[in-house]
Amino acid sequence: MLYATSALIAACAVLTGIEAFPYGAPAGACSSMMPNHGAAAQPGAGPFQVTHNMPATLVRDVQYHFTVSSTDGTELRGIFCQVRNANDSADTRPYGMFMATTLTKTVDCSATFPGVGVYSALTHSSQINAANVSGYFILPAAEQAPELLNLFCTVVQTRPTFYVRIPSNSAFYSGAAVATTQATAATTAIPYTSAMPTMPTTGNCPAAESATTDEERYRAYLNCWSTSFASWYSAYQNWLNNGGRGCA
Repeated sequence: MLYATSALIAACAVLTGIEAFPYGAPAGACSSMMPNHGAAAQPGAGPFQVTHNMPATLVRDVQYHFTVSSTDGTELRGIFCQVRNANDSADTRPYGMFMATTLTKTVDCSATFPGVGVYSALTHSSQINAANVSGYFILPAAEQAPELLNLFCTVVQTRPTFYVRIPSNSAFYSGAAVATTQATAATTAIPYTSAMPTMPTTGNCPAAESATTDEERYRAYLNCWSTSFASWYSAYQNWLNNGGRGCA
């Protein structure tokens, strides 16, 4: 009896720890956005919604905030978010880059989609167990993207209950790179023989130094360095597009 109980506990631990991914979705979810929970997705969005503060046309290299939340207080356990082509559901390539916040982390989808950024998806870093979770999205100036984009999130309510690719409250135009931006990129192309651009460090941030809580400090660092980080990411994409190999 004791052996059977121990075996059952061990089996449950395996199912929960491996298939439910309590510490975030793996890169294997980059194309389908489906969790490997051994169950079919629920139809529609259920009690969840994805909202953002993005304008009708994005301003490149600007950080935008979004929230995944429930409409009735239902707690969510996990998320997986990407920005994709809003006009073509068959185009599963992600665009832009995410910045993690509390309880989230970024996912590198470049193995599935060569050439995309290493911060092209966002997932949970531990079980969320809350009615909402937030993140940040940036579309770098140098990145080519479809005309119309939307933010999609898969939301896990419980292990067998999840909703796949919930679209945000509104699609948005990418403000695709104009000819002058493309010309500048062409004249400043980084040859693949050169070193990978160096990621910026946090450096000095007075607002963060005067913050009174960890959350305020974290948000201050995001505001201080999102622009320089986006600039680095554009240089990194340019390096990749010109034959560079590797990751930051």
